[in-house]
Amino acid sequence: MTLTHVFRAQSVFMGIWALISLFAPKLAFEPAGWEVTQDIESVGQYLGLCMLGFSVIFWLMPTWAGDNLKQPAMIMGVYINILFLALGIFHFVTDAANFDPTSVALLVLVGLFFWKSR
Repeated sequence: MTLTHVFRAQSVFMGIWALISLFAPKLAFEPAGWEVTQDIESVGQYLGLCMLGFSVIFWLMPTWAGDNLKQPAMIMGVYINILFLALGIFHFVTDAANFDPTSVALLVLVGLFFWKSR
């Protein structure tokens, strides 16, 4: 597996998350233990669009960066994903949300980005 493949895997993961947030917000937010209101659905759809944008950026980054892919891999693949993980842990610890099992997939992606960018 190359670094390009890891970027593409992250893109697919984010794309799925984005589509669920856009078209099935209840499926995205009920597992967190939140009451899904029209307001949360609206915010979720905006977040879904943002995540869709991230998905496109992750898909195209190997083309844009060319041979200089290691630095974007550390910044985008490791540091930003760690921020997503930290926020999820914070929400879980403060009882703001239930544990999100997709965090395991994010942890795997962080490991792959770190390993392949060394």
